[in-house]
Amino acid sequence: MDSALDATVPDGHLPRPAAAPLVPILAREESWADPATIASWHDALSGTLAVEVPHDLLALWLYPVPGEAVLVGPTSLAEDRLDVPPAAPLVEEGRLLGLEEFVRAAGYGSAVVLPIRLGRRDVGLVLIAALRADRYGETERAQLGLVADGLAHSFARWGRRWGTLSGETEQRPGRMAALLDGVAMAIAEAASPEQLVEALSRTLQPILPHDHLQLFSQESKGWGAFEELFGGSDWVLLPDASNDRRWPGEQSSRSRSGELELRAVVAARVAPPEGPPLYVLAGSVGRDLYDADDAALLVRLTGLIAPQMAVFAAATSGPSPTELLEVSELLATMRDLPEAMRRAAYVASLFLPFDEMRVALRLSQEDRVVLVAPGERRALAQLPSIPVADPGLARVLLGQSRYAYAMLQGDASLVVPLRVAGRILGAAIFTARHPSLLREVHASPAQRLADLIAPHFELLRRAGG
Repeated sequence: MDSALDATVPDGHLPRPAAAPLVPILAREESWADPATIASWHDALSGTLAVEVPHDLLALWLYPVPGEAVLVGPTSLAEDRLDVPPAAPLVEEGRLLGLEEFVRAAGYGSAVVLPIRLGRRDVGLVLIAALRADRYGETERAQLGLVADGLAHSFARWGRRWGTLSGETEQRPGRMAALLDGVAMAIAEAASPEQLVEALSRTLQPILPHDHLQLFSQESKGWGAFEELFGGSDWVLLPDASNDRRWPGEQSSRSRSGELELRAVVAARVAPPEGPPLYVLAGSVGRDLYDADDAALLVRLTGLIAPQMAVFAAATSGPSPTELLEVSELLATMRDLPEAMRRAAYVASLFLPFDEMRVALRLSQEDRVVLVAPGERRALAQLPSIPVADPGLARVLLGQSRYAYAMLQGDASLVVPLRVAGRILGAAIFTARHPSLLREVHASPAQRLADLIAPHFELLRRAGG
């Protein structure tokens, strides 16, 4: 159950020159809320950059999490009401070019706009403009790219704390409600651990921005190192994992799309009702982005997903040998097949979360089936023959799909084939009513059950019963 959301760190800038401009830093976070300090810092940055990249205008915008662009400086630019594009989570390249054209149309001969990018999201925007035409070439764009890189970490932290610094805290209850709704939907609709992690990542991003979200199970590489990292704690917070000797980075920062050098890391322990713990990790290529409130949020999240993870774990492990043996013995020793199937369905319900089980059996026509419920005593010839209208069932019967899974408004269905000697004679259909725990991961144990009952339905079909 090793699940990870792939995250590629994009590089949207040109190759860098050897020397990078000095970028003044706002060291104290309290100063981020002081307009006079921000204005002085902006002037200092403009003066430093002018040595390498002469300009008549330097503009900066911040992308809070979540929110539209906020002008950092100069404040006089607010009167021009520029159409600054949003970041979702990256700014569209076409919108950046459009902003450059707008600035040139306003009277500047040259303009360059670059995103301030950290990992896979844009945390700000930087614009330089000069009255002289054709002022900027590849070298100047590369220098500006270095400035954007130098601002990325501080802008990411600034954006995370924007609501508190600006006094805009009234949105937090609504954002938390949206988070809980998103988590509930992810739990209800995710058919596998991978889908759950992807859905959780999308839901968490506005409140807990990250470049990597991963779920670690006992089967994951680096499990032992993770247990050691946590010790007896429910959560771990690393401001800069690259400088922390406890961090098992080689095992924890890889994704299918490449290597991620995670810096800020927050992780929490999931305690399923049964079995070993699981760990949920959120990380960013930025430094010092998370705090104790983020850790508490992740702990709360893990408590919500723990029952669903237990369902996935049980489905992965499948039925016990004892349960399968009991089903096999019932079918082999009882002459009363309807009663044997009724009892077998009860045993199956101990390892498959379904409300109803039926067998769709082909008789003489390939495109029609009869539906047989456990305990059905009517002869097959007496059951109504119905056309195969469900696309999922049709694909399974034709051998085009190994199984079919669907969920609609919380009701789930799972279809697996009945196979005998390589032939498909029908399908086992499992349905569960809302709120359903039946998931795609249950296809394997459902197939093992279907393989046990298939020979008995083949005999029933041949006997014309």
